[in-house]
Amino acid sequence: MLALLLNGLAPMAVVAAPATPDFIPSVKSLTLGSGDTTLTSSSKIYYAHPTLKNVADTLKADINITQGLDLAVAPGGTAGKGDILLKIDPNIAGTEGYKMTVDGKVTIEAQDKKGAWPGTATLLQAIGRDGAKVANMTVTDKADKPIRGYQIEVKQGWSMQDLKDSIRLMRLLKLNTLMMHMSGVQAVAMCMDAPLGAQQFQVFTKADMTELVVYAKDHGVDMIPHSEIQWQFPETQAAVHGYINAVDKLGEFKAYDEARFHNFVKEIIKREIDIYNQGYDDGKLKGIHLGPLNGEGGMNSAEALLQVGYVKSACATTKSWFYGGMNPGDTTLSPCKGDIVQVPYSNRYDPGMRPYVDNGWNCVNITWRPLYMLCGTVNYSQQTVFETFNHQYFSGEVGTPDYINTPAAEKHVQGSMLSSWDWPTASYYDPFLTVGPAFAEHAWNMKPWPYPAADWTEFKTKYDASYDRLSTMQRFAKGPPPPPMPALGGSTLMSESFNKDLQGWTATNSAHSSWTSDGGFCKVTIGNNDKNEGTELTKDNITLPNDFTLDLDMKQMSAANPSSPPVYGINAGGYGLAVCGGRLSFHGQDSSAPSAGKYHHYRVEASGSSLKLFVDYATTPTFNITRSTPPAGGVKLFMGSFGGSAGYDNIALVATGATPTPTR
Repeated sequence: MLALLLNGLAPMAVVAAPATPDFIPSVKSLTLGSGDTTLTSSSKIYYAHPTLKNVADTLKADINITQGLDLAVAPGGTAGKGDILLKIDPNIAGTEGYKMTVDGKVTIEAQDKKGAWPGTATLLQAIGRDGAKVANMTVTDKADKPIRGYQIEVKQGWSMQDLKDSIRLMRLLKLNTLMMHMSGVQAVAMCMDAPLGAQQFQVFTKADMTELVVYAKDHGVDMIPHSEIQWQFPETQAAVHGYINAVDKLGEFKAYDEARFHNFVKEIIKREIDIYNQGYDDGKLKGIHLGPLNGEGGMNSAEALLQVGYVKSACATTKSWFYGGMNPGDTTLSPCKGDIVQVPYSNRYDPGMRPYVDNGWNCVNITWRPLYMLCGTVNYSQQTVFETFNHQYFSGEVGTPDYINTPAAEKHVQGSMLSSWDWPTASYYDPFLTVGPAFAEHAWNMKPWPYPAADWTEFKTKYDASYDRLSTMQRFAKGPPPPPMPALGGSTLMSESFNKDLQGWTATNSAHSSWTSDGGFCKVTIGNNDKNEGTELTKDNITLPNDFTLDLDMKQMSAANPSSPPVYGINAGGYGLAVCGGRLSFHGQDSSAPSAGKYHHYRVEASGSSLKLFVDYATTPTFNITRSTPPAGGVKLFMGSFGGSAGYDNIALVATGATPTPTR
């Protein structure tokens, strides 16, 4: 959000090179040059190979989101001053390898299209906030493992926009695989393109999933479906009874018919693979998760062998993924080792990961500790994830963790996945935004474990410096923020993020209320009590002039008691801005307001006798009020409620000294 308050639309004189970028994940090699390169509204993005066009288009959209610049995209192999050129160079080494050179223009050379995605992610993180300047540098980089993923369990009402937000942040963090963990009935309903009666879980249509897999492809993310159609599960039986006649036209499924059931499973697997194939440039899905095998109530080896065959008949190169405790010495499935990926997560059901790799099975590590984020029950801290995650570290749920530092693990562990489980859509942002970067650091850069203590300190410093950029990529999905405001000769009075501590603010706490810096934002919580309690966070060492502009990111964390939802907001110089009970109120006026769990941006522009409020980058003010008194006092964040919590994120205050005239 700091970029909203600084010049940046026109080239600026170079005074000094920008600071070294805080790359997350770290790059393998960085050599800084002297000076910098400025991107302007006249800069262009050229792609020298037709396969790079959608990479260029996505880069254009991302720069628009983060910088407010609308760059032209065109084919071409030559770039001029301030331009960006994307090229293929088969001599670039390594998995997803790329080289970025910034020397008056930006050139990103990649071994293939897969390397262009992390290359452009590095560029996005390198662009400064001071006028879209990029320090002149050379970066050489590659991934250490081919699968760096995120599993989302989508039974709790995830919207298409939520999933796209996650994909966009994955792209910035160089995470390249998204697994949609659906129930069997969800998968069947999607493939049949029809909900089944009173659906227990959220249903995605075939059009929804096609849109999503194509969106993921256009952000360098491969999507993996989850099928889990096994007769012993009641929801599978419900799906079969509800849909089988639409597949085979043989009437009601009155009694279990093995041949008929397997024909249904084969057809659903084919339909699901056909949908997800659209998310791959070569039209070949890399994997489908078929659910538990042996452990956790899963299918037996004979059933698994049949389903592996169904997968291969639909797409010969697609791998079948399993979790749940297969015997590593299984003789039924051993002939199919090249077609199967084990996904161990729990040592209650799996034998661990070491027996699999020792027996030559390929694995994707999704160990419960520390990679599972469960709503309200299991939440490992950013530091725990950073310090204990390694592709070859498996701890499951209980017992002694196992760091498998062997040649077999090096060969057969293909990567890892962070996992989000049981999160309702309103609450998932912060866990992923907090621990996702810590996971990404070691997913991209595999180092010997345990890590030096200094690594965490260095990472946390980088994360704090990068938080604005990361959160911007995740939140602003419905359109870019406005271009930076002209300074108009004014000065910045305050510009900060609550990602370290309360930073000099004075908290008013009580028996039921407290302010904390939690998860990258400042949170106030009022516990359930029998009176409407109010609390404030104050910074009095700010003197507001008559003319000022204030920007604030805010999030409602909970709705508390529906009969008395929380009032929360900001007071600047005696002028109050509040969100109250799902309504936005400002000096007695109100309008519809954001829902709980969503980030929203508020801008107050004060000039002369005018006071305007803009909500979520609207082109016209929500309110335009005539002031009768000058500002008095400092800045306060406040909340009042019988219970509930609110989060405050980035806040910036500028004395404009003239009528604000931002170009929106």
